[in-house]
Amino acid sequence: MYKNNKILVCIAFHNNIDRIQYIKKVIENYSNYQLDVDIIVDTNEPLELNAKIVVHKLEHPYHLTYMHRKHFLDNIDVYDYFMYVEDDMLVPYNAFNEYINNFDTLWNMGCVPSFIRIESYNDRQFATDIINKQNIEPINVNDKTFATLSEPYHAFWIMPQKQLKESINSKFTDLNTSRENAASYPMWTLNKKPLIKIENNEISELCYSYHLANNYAPNRNTPFGKIEVKDILK
Repeated sequence: MYKNNKILVCIAFHNNIDRIQYIKKVIENYSNYQLDVDIIVDTNEPLELNAKIVVHKLEHPYHLTYMHRKHFLDNIDVYDYFMYVEDDMLVPYNAFNEYINNFDTLWNMGCVPSFIRIESYNDRQFATDIINKQNIEPINVNDKTFATLSEPYHAFWIMPQKQLKESINSKFTDLNTSRENAASYPMWTLNKKPLIKIENNEISELCYSYHLANNYAPNRNTPFGKIEVKDILK
């Protein structure tokens, strides 16, 4: 752990009255973090939330998802951790803490800890992004077991100050219209292999993050959100 335990959280929020409920829950969740948390919401028009609001006028709405990178760069010496999240992604503190505890070891192996997006529906928990059951190859690191999923996307990213400083280059703040790239910097830009933790032959709950919108599991017209988390591993 770092000395001051300060974290900067940036959230991209394209103002939509139907989604206010999600971002409010996301912001409230950070009160559970045993850290000094500062939150910046990057948005397209003024609004009131329990966070610092920064309004942007952009050529493309998807550029909003890249605004966090300027905040990270401007504050790189101020915070110990940096987190970018989409407006409906809730990351429990125990999952964040496990991530940080594993980060240095996995980073030195060319990997990063990872998460899985969960949707709760009809009292069951479904994997948002997994559409096929997985055969995994366990990777043992010290006394823990990890593996890679075929669909590792989870709509946010986290890095400690040290590794973020090491990895930033002149293109870090370049704009792009891929929201997925914005939310996958360690995996898709740095090409770090994402590893989830395995416990008792199942994905550890310490890797769970929650997709509050739940727009896949109830939708019969999409293959996403149809496999229960407990059934992912063959």
